[in-house]
Amino acid sequence: MIAALKTVIPAGKPSLDALRDELEPIVKAEKKAEIFNSKISGKDIFEIASTYGITVDTASNVAYNSTFVPNLGTDGKIVSTAFATGINTVSKAVGTKDGLVVMKPYNKLAPPSNITDFSFYKGQIGVNTRRSAPNLIMNALKKGAQIVDERSKFF
Repeated sequence: MIAALKTVIPAGKPSLDALRDELEPIVKAEKKAEIFNSKISGKDIFEIASTYGITVDTASNVAYNSTFVPNLGTDGKIVSTAFATGINTVSKAVGTKDGLVVMKPYNKLAPPSNITDFSFYKGQIGVNTRRSAPNLIMNALKKGAQIVDERSKFF
C-alpha cells in the first residue's frame, strides 16, 4: 500500500471543497431517494420491484436494537425506517451508501408490557459500552493530542 497526502486542511472551519469527497455520497443518496420516492408514490412493493426488475426479499427477526439487518447492512436509517413504517405500508426509499431501500413491514411484535426488572437490559448496555470504551478513549486521545510526525527525520 502506498499512502500519499492529497490535501492539507488548515485548522478552523473547513471549506466546502475540502469536505466535498465526504459529503457528496451522502447528498447523492438523499437526492436519489427523493427522486425515487416521487416515482413510487402509491405503489405496492411488488409493483416497484417488477418495474425496476429486482426481487423482493424478506428480513426476519429484526429487533429494534439491531445494528444489522440481513441482506441490507448496518445503516441505522434502515432499522429506524422499518420500525417507523406501519404494518403493510410501503416505506419511503431510504438512501444508503450502497443504494436505495424500500420496505413493507408485515408483522411487528409489540414490546412486552409486563417488564418490571430492567437489569438485564441495563446489563446489555453496560457490556456494549465497556466493549466500545477503549476505542472511544483512544479516538478521543488522538483527537485531542498535538502529534507532530517527525518520522522523516529518523528515516
